[in-house]
Amino acid sequence: VCVAVMALGHICHSFDLDLMNPVLDWYDNSEISTISKSTTVSIVYALVLSFISCLIIILTASISLYAAFGILFAVALFYCLSRMYLLAIRTKYYYEKMEI
Repeated sequence: VCVAVMALGHICHSFDLDLMNPVLDWYDNSEISTISKSTTVSIVYALVLSFISCLIIILTASISLYAAFGILFAVALFYCLSRMYLLAIRTKYYYEKMEI
């Protein structure tokens, strides 16, 4: 459950990165497209989230395994809800700006 909540937050974060730095180049099937900058940043964020999750489990597992996953779930839930909130605000702002 913790991984799913963290992954949902990361999906929102990645979508937010694409919204902030869109790549508007169109390629036909014969051309090779390059990886956008937001893809690389998203991969780095995923690795950082994995490292932080691992640290939380290692540092708190000595107390209790239930406490470790409870803390991890709280961090994942906070991350997910904050990224969903920020994505909703930015999406609303950009689409209002585009409609005017």
